[in-house]
Amino acid sequence: MLIGLLLSRIEVNKENLKKWIVYGFGSALCIKVVSFILLELNKNSEIIQYLFDTKPMNPTIFYVAAASGWAIGFIGLCLMIVKHYSNSKWVDAFAATGQMALTHYLIHSLVVLGIFYTLDHLTYKDE
Repeated sequence: MLIGLLLSRIEVNKENLKKWIVYGFGSALCIKVVSFILLELNKNSEIIQYLFDTKPMNPTIFYVAAASGWAIGFIGLCLMIVKHYSNSKWVDAFAATGQMALTHYLIHSLVVLGIFYTLDHLTYKDE
């Protein structure tokens, strides 16, 4: 969410959107490759698994960095599509969905994850 707020402060032009797409997707892919290599080289090390995994639960810096790269790339891609097809009716149909994104994020984070946290269903337990 904070990265989205930062991006909203940057001028949206074709050159910036290209950079967002290339750097966003490129950084996400690089992080995933580095994570994969580190995890493969250290299969028996729990600390390496914990520090360099890109899974969302429990989120680590590698997950946050990869997810941020994907988000920046997809935001740039979506904005480029909207700029190119700005007069299309299907773009207008998706605009309302995008306006609900923050509400959906907050409800998901607070309500759904709150329920699962309360029920202690967020962590993997070996039984």
